[in-house]
Amino acid sequence: MSTMPQQKQSALESARTGLAVGLFICRSLSVSVEVFLHRGMGERYLGLQAAAVLLLVPLYSLVWPGYDLRPLMLFLLAYLVMCCLARVSSIAHRLAGEHCHSHYTGWPRGIKPGAKCSELTVKRVVEPAIVMAAGFLLRQVNPPLGTYLMLAGGSLFISVSASETEQRTRALDMNDAVINQEQVADRFRDMRSERW
Repeated sequence: MSTMPQQKQSALESARTGLAVGLFICRSLSVSVEVFLHRGMGERYLGLQAAAVLLLVPLYSLVWPGYDLRPLMLFLLAYLVMCCLARVSSIAHRLAGEHCHSHYTGWPRGIKPGAKCSELTVKRVVEPAIVMAAGFLLRQVNPPLGTYLMLAGGSLFISVSASETEQRTRALDMNDAVINQEQVADRFRDMRSERW
């Protein structure tokens, strides 16, 4: 009888683990194109997910036997160069006294601050569409690289959407906490006035 709740809990934990692994892979794929798309990244953004790209791309290349993988490997080399430049840039900004969130994904290179299109819209809609379109076009010339970019573009959409959902949930939790505290304070004031 006690095994049934454990099985449900185990299935729930397995689902959470699977979701976390899937999101990690999406974030790794998206960071592989974000280094080209963004500037001014936070100094801790390029962490484990950025390192995972060095494993994901070679594993992905195993799916394409007989194809020319040189463009994909050149992409990986360019990715490494861009990671180094992003890291140097974040250190330079910190030394100059300019601070942003340490996990900030960076400002889109394609828009200037104050533009009509919001940063979130560019990151969630415009950039994934551009990466997927570039991947679709490149797929005609080099299927491994083109397909990778299409996957990275879709992953970019998922990653940005998941981050936005997480931030919205945290903001709602903070709002709920404020409302709860106001209600407790009102109740406290009512209790104090009842005594007198």
